[in-house]
Amino acid sequence: MGPDIDVLVIGGGIVGLATAREILARRPSTRVLVLEKETGIARHQSGHNSGVIHSGVYYRPGSLKARLCVRGREQLLRYLGDRGIPHSLTGKVIVATRSSQIERLEELLRRARMNGVPGLEWLDARGVRAIEPEVRALHGIHVPGTGVVDYAAVCRSYAVDIELGGGTVRTAAPVTAVSATGESVEVR
Repeated sequence: MGPDIDVLVIGGGIVGLATAREILARRPSTRVLVLEKETGIARHQSGHNSGVIHSGVYYRPGSLKARLCVRGREQLLRYLGDRGIPHSLTGKVIVATRSSQIERLEELLRRARMNGVPGLEWLDARGVRAIEPEVRALHGIHVPGTGVVDYAAVCRSYAVDIELGGGTVRTAAPVTAVSATGESVEVR
């Protein structure tokens, strides 16, 4: 399949592109190649999702997922700002519409605070209506740090970073076979 490389990443979605980008950031002399079977990057899940920038509210406190979500959100927002990628911190309100849900909502607030989610606010019914006038709830949690972004745009930016870092992103390049040959691996 052409030149010798040090690292092959199969898949041009956000995980593959972020992985290749990070490898080049940590080891700039690494020869990195990303192969994507489609004619463009982010053609599957990475480019067809709701685009939510998660805040880390729901995860078990202290869990790896909670820590990575909170830290990843901060890093993503910094990256979006640095690259001028449009995004919006729309916030969200999580509500209890029945008294039986209040205890669970309080627990969710406790967990979110333990996870270090910034800007959380406990709302009474009036506070919920001030943010979302059509919602009728007893209480709510305002999570101002939740937002949205076009992750396909993030992927395109990652691909540019990879190319500028000396890596290569190839589209319309399906991998059909991988075989070990001595100390190397052949990819077709």
